[in-house]
Amino acid sequence: MNLTIYRGEALISQVPLTGRTIRLGRGKDNDVVLEDPGKGVSRTHAELRAEGDRYRLVDLESQNGIWVSGERVPSVLLAPGVVAVMGPFRVAINAASPLTQPIVITPDMLPDTGTEFVSRSSMPPPAPAPAAVAVDGPGALLDDPSPATDRRPSPSAPRPAPSSVAPALPQPAGAVNWYVWAIVAILLTAATGFGTYKLLNKGPRKPVWDATAAMALANSGRCQEALDQQINPALQVDPNNAEALGLKQKCTAPPPTTSVPPTPVPDDPIPVKTNAQKLDDADAALTAKECQAALDTANSVLTDDPNDARAKDLAAKATGCLARTAPQRTTAPAGDPVVKIAPAEGGLEPLPGEAGKDYKARVAVVRKRYDDAVALLQAGRFSQALREFEAIAAGVPTGYRELAQRRGEARNGITVEANRTYTAAQQAEARSEWNVAIERYQRVHELDPARDVNGDIARVNEQKLRLGQQLCNAGLASFSLGKDADASEKLNKAVDLLPSSDPCHAKAKEALARIRR
Repeated sequence: MNLTIYRGEALISQVPLTGRTIRLGRGKDNDVVLEDPGKGVSRTHAELRAEGDRYRLVDLESQNGIWVSGERVPSVLLAPGVVAVMGPFRVAINAASPLTQPIVITPDMLPDTGTEFVSRSSMPPPAPAPAAVAVDGPGALLDDPSPATDRRPSPSAPRPAPSSVAPALPQPAGAVNWYVWAIVAILLTAATGFGTYKLLNKGPRKPVWDATAAMALANSGRCQEALDQQINPALQVDPNNAEALGLKQKCTAPPPTTSVPPTPVPDDPIPVKTNAQKLDDADAALTAKECQAALDTANSVLTDDPNDARAKDLAAKATGCLARTAPQRTTAPAGDPVVKIAPAEGGLEPLPGEAGKDYKARVAVVRKRYDDAVALLQAGRFSQALREFEAIAAGVPTGYRELAQRRGEARNGITVEANRTYTAAQQAEARSEWNVAIERYQRVHELDPARDVNGDIARVNEQKLRLGQQLCNAGLASFSLGKDADASEKLNKAVDLLPSSDPCHAKAKEALARIRR
């Protein structure tokens, strides 16, 4: 069983299916890379997941989504005969063995006759003829279409009649059957050739649908050309063409009415507020009746610490505040309607009765917050960026800008930073820098709470304890022999390494006090 991938009418690839999950997208780290300069395919677009002996294609919050029969779907079971569209690509499940690259007949490969190409398989087979009679059939017409050898009958040429042939020949025994066969073969050849001639000259070719060219025109802002030259002609031929329908929707969608420039990344470090400071801001927002801002801030703290009681209380108050103020928005002013902006452009779902200017202001606030989170990501502050992206995701529609991709980048950044810190902790442990090693192992857990470092910290503490006890015993021995300088050096190190609960810790401090007298 294979995953068959087409771009337009060309077969691009066939991927054997082995039961594992296959990720598809424009990014180089995918299992199947769909190169698309027009960016109709997202960097991480979809996954093909096995469900028993069947496979389901799942959208990974891509910008343009998955289309089946002209409708966008979150996922689709790729049963035989089901074709899913992702940007300029079509994918389907093929139960046959992998095929070689097919030969694709394009208009420039046809003779310059202004006629539509007719394959040999679509023509009626020629009638069999006796070996003694050489008859040119339609196969010869297709094999040798040059003008010098064109055997197609002229529509005005007189058709040979049996009466013009039979009287001119002698009639030996058995010859009548030979003449009959010859006449039948000639008539069949003429009829078949005339039919082929009509097929080859039935009019100009239908317009060719080039999804790549249409997407390139649409992405460059030349939507009208894309509609006139590609999309509308394709829909006239096939009203259910999913790729053409998707591009038409993109070209005819209303443009965004506002544009907020991206926030530049400052040279100075971005100050990060503590959870307590964020909750103070949420409290102030509630006092000012800024209910949505208060709710967003409280939710961002709950993302970091789900058990924060104050955050829960403020979130509940903000929700009640929204419920109380929502009925006041009965109808929008007649002259200020809401022009909805697509989620991919940073748009939100309009609220009931919301005025156009209020909708634009709300969109601008969320865009600013998203840009600030991107700045944190670009500054390498992955944990903070992830918390912001998670909070934004709770209040925006699916497909909002590149939110899903940015969240993935933040998670990857946390993993990379945690791995780097873990390596530094191991190096400090190898140099016997025990306190530094413990601090870095703890930092690993802060970066990635799923990372278990308890065993590493326990190992370092055990080595610290063993070395501290050795130094303490050696220092006390030197002290008893009157070697105060050596005893002081070893006992000071022992005090740093041993916990205060260790019996030798108190003895070492007492000996050091006596040496200083």
